[in-house]
Amino acid sequence: MKKISNIIIALASLFAMVSCSNDFAAVDEIASENLFSFQASMPQDVKVAVGDEAGYFSINNNNISFSAKESGSNVIFSGKLENNNEGEFSYVAYPYIKGASVDQNRNYTFSIPSEQIHETYNSSLSRYTYMIGYSNTTKSASSYQFENLMAKMNIVVANNTGRELVIRKVTMSTENGDQVFSTSATVNMNPTRVDMEEYSVSAPSQSSLSVRISNPETVQPERSQIISLMFFPASLEAATGLVFTVETAEGTYTTTKTIGGLYTLNLKRGETYTTPISVN
Repeated sequence: MKKISNIIIALASLFAMVSCSNDFAAVDEIASENLFSFQASMPQDVKVAVGDEAGYFSINNNNISFSAKESGSNVIFSGKLENNNEGEFSYVAYPYIKGASVDQNRNYTFSIPSEQIHETYNSSLSRYTYMIGYSNTTKSASSYQFENLMAKMNIVVANNTGRELVIRKVTMSTENGDQVFSTSATVNMNPTRVDMEEYSVSAPSQSSLSVRISNPETVQPERSQIISLMFFPASLEAATGLVFTVETAEGTYTTTKTIGGLYTLNLKRGETYTTPISVN
């Protein structure tokens, strides 16, 4: 009788172990269901770095952080969804903005600072280059084609002072103080498509934008340095000219560029504009 009892206890223990093992397997399987990766195709002039983040949005997933697993313009992002809704409309915002969300009308609003901070002259502009990618499926290995929402101004500063120059800050402003530069914009994420040409820039609130270099290098005499500034599309119809102010360790230099010639009246998204400036 004792042997039979021991056998029953042993069988019960074995069954419990098997049951527990299955429970753990089921949990792992459920957890892995929400893991998700997608291919991101960026504009060629945008280079994603390993560890860069993007925000994933869908009906039941609001601004989920995904990380880049490689560097380049065509990279894989991966992360874990809160809810895996197969086949629903989704989109991705790059770079990731903590606290960003969409309203009930599917409007996504994002902002840039009026002063952008670059570590060096050639620092990556990814955190100021806002893009949206969209797809009509959430199946694994989906591909998101990203659209650039920003314009870029390449300010080419020529050092004609005859001495070494250390550039600390460059400011782009309107000559007559008109507020043509916005610091925020809104994209409506339609369930069937995203009309990037019609996304709205909020009412202009700035007459100037600037770039500060936190760790500037020395620019040798008779050499030039490109400093890039990202901004939302802007209409220059009200402005008579653009003023570029270069702050250096040696002093401040100002150059005014008349509207027209170098600039069209409308500075469009995805376009790069170049401004040569001579510091004498």
